[in-house]
Amino acid sequence: MKEELKEIYKSIKITSLSSNKNIVYYFCAYVPPELIYASNHIPFRLLPSPTYFDRTDEFIPKYLCPYLRSITEEILRKDISLPKVIFTDGCDSSKRIYEVWKDLSFSYNTYFLQIPFNEKEEDIKYYGDQLRNLFYSLDCKEERLIESIELYNLARRKIKNLEIEGVGRGSFLYLINNIFHSIDIEEFLNMNFSFKGKRGIGRFYLFSTMFPLEFIEFLEEFNLEIYFNDSCFGDRIQEEIKFYDDPFYSLSNYILKREGCVRRKSFNEKISMIIKRVREENIKGVIFYSLKYCDPLLFTIPILREKLREEKIPTLIIEDDYSLGIKEQIRTRIEAFLEMIL
Repeated sequence: MKEELKEIYKSIKITSLSSNKNIVYYFCAYVPPELIYASNHIPFRLLPSPTYFDRTDEFIPKYLCPYLRSITEEILRKDISLPKVIFTDGCDSSKRIYEVWKDLSFSYNTYFLQIPFNEKEEDIKYYGDQLRNLFYSLDCKEERLIESIELYNLARRKIKNLEIEGVGRGSFLYLINNIFHSIDIEEFLNMNFSFKGKRGIGRFYLFSTMFPLEFIEFLEEFNLEIYFNDSCFGDRIQEEIKFYDDPFYSLSNYILKREGCVRRKSFNEKISMIIKRVREENIKGVIFYSLKYCDPLLFTIPILREKLREEKIPTLIIEDDYSLGIKEQIRTRIEAFLEMIL
């Protein structure tokens, strides 16, 4: 089934990039696909594969986010222009990439969402207004948005209720989550998913912002069960949206209040949540994928690791630039980690 999911996403990606008039592209989890779908467009999260940087160095500093550089590399190599793209100020790299894309005319219709750092009532209302402005810029009606939120809630419930176990669970859910963010949601609801892998040597917790599918598959080669994927588009964003009178407030409240992004949530809350999952799910250790030049991760991981060590929870930090170009060094780190804890 996992290979089928890979082919599904590959097919969606090829179709969207070759005939993309009705597609809205996005790269940040602060962009709600519900809003895009309600505007009679198909949301598409463009996921790059690990690559070496050949074309981007001419336009983008090497110290910017490798995930966003990989997307830019793919656009340059394919020599394409995307019709509609939504950017956010989720991090400094996102702001810089937005400016580069505008200068290079990678899209003839870009939109920039400004995200508050806090989650107080005024912040929720502010971001709700931001989403409202985006929605009306796409020429839509609010009735359609309520219907869209209901459909996405059904899809989240479907993912949450899946019975998936064993080695391969992590990569399987990774693929499902990415298809969820890249397809007509009604088509997604009609799809059937099932997976049961062999029992591994233990459950592990993966923490990051962005990482390629190939990384989680590499971990699974060591017979690890990646039980929880705590990343931007990972397992923690599958809670359902609560309805309020204003659908834009509903979306904003969901995005800002859900367990969140390393740029915003308090350390104590995040640490408590990780420890709770580790204890309740009998997880053997936490693996950090430290994306090179990702400032929020570089600031957060050392603090999280120290707190987890105090709780006697084993941790491993893997540093990479999204390319997996140092695979053998990563292999050595993983093998040493497993020898220590098993």
